[in-house]
Amino acid sequence: MKMAYFEEEDILHLAISDEPEGGSIELSPNITVELNDNGELISIEILNASTFIRDSIMESVQAKLIFIKSLQMSINISILRIEFMKMHNDCKQHLSLTRHLKLNLMEGATR
Repeated sequence: MKMAYFEEEDILHLAISDEPEGGSIELSPNITVELNDNGELISIEILNASTFIRDSIMESVQAKLIFIKSLQMSINISILRIEFMKMHNDCKQHLSLTRHLKLNLMEGATR
């Protein structure tokens, strides 16, 4: 693949093949793909390339940050659940021990 950037026009051209162009399709206002005679992609042309690349990078980074934050929240929730279960089990053990001690005290008082 060859890449050419035309700074004055702010155009990025990505050539996948040196085949002659058979046609083109405008994918969006600033992106055009060029096709060979068989309809296969041979190049991509991006107008206002610096803005497009900046925005694409920012969107990608923001999406990854959102994913990382949601992952951190999920981990924190899992940790809280584990801690809650430990506390719950500790309370159950404490209650069981308390009941056992009360029974022993009651048995001792009746003797």
